[in-house]
Amino acid sequence: MASTDLGQNAINAANTAANIAKGVEAKTSPGKPAEKVVLKNQEHGGPEIVADPNAGKEKYVVDGKDRYLTPEEAKAYVQKGLAFEPKISQLGRLQQETASFLDTLANDPGKVIYNEKFGKPQDVLAKILNSTKVSDEIKNTIGQWYYNNVIVPGNMSPEQREAAEWKRKADAHDQMIKQQEVDRLSNENNARVQAALNTIKAQINEAMTEAGVPLDSKIAPQLAKRVAQVMQLGFVANRPITPKEAMAKVKAEIHEYQNVTNVRP
Repeated sequence: MASTDLGQNAINAANTAANIAKGVEAKTSPGKPAEKVVLKNQEHGGPEIVADPNAGKEKYVVDGKDRYLTPEEAKAYVQKGLAFEPKISQLGRLQQETASFLDTLANDPGKVIYNEKFGKPQDVLAKILNSTKVSDEIKNTIGQWYYNNVIVPGNMSPEQREAAEWKRKADAHDQMIKQQEVDRLSNENNARVQAALNTIKAQINEAMTEAGVPLDSKIAPQLAKRVAQVMQLGFVANRPITPKEAMAKVKAEIHEYQNVTNVRP
């Protein structure tokens, strides 16, 4: 009888050891499915061994959400990303070119009409005038232009035409000077804005370094963005703060978050 009990105990121990081995294998093997795996001694109600559904996978944060991928899945996504990146760059260039074309068409359509890519200017204009969408307002505009630029000059004396041409050139020169001044001021303002942004960026980097955050760490860009947001909120609230003060607030937020997450119910 005693030998029978010993034999049964040996069998039970072997079953338990096998189940534990299966549980460890399920937890460490990346090839296992993602569903929850529960192993236990069915005959004697042994302890449950729950295999981690994300075992063998690496965590990635996508849009603030955790994604667990096997090495094979991660490799596939990387390959897709590398293949898709040139298409994104091309799409960005096309969007910029389209926006530039529409801006030119709205503000200086003459550049479009006189662009050799679209054909001879007279042919482009003929296509426009042959359109069924030419309204009476457009006809009146063309008629007024023809009167001012063809009929009136044709009735002028040579001296009057020369004087009118000098006036046209003077007006064009004045317009060019004004546009150059506008461009100069715009460039100066852009340079000031860029210089201010570079200064703030350097100050934020300095504040992060003093706070002990390595600038080459993965979390550094997120912290820098949050520091900039805190500074912006202070500016909007008419209570501007320095990058060091903003960094202190961000550290306090992190500590508060850690304290909350560490609380156990």
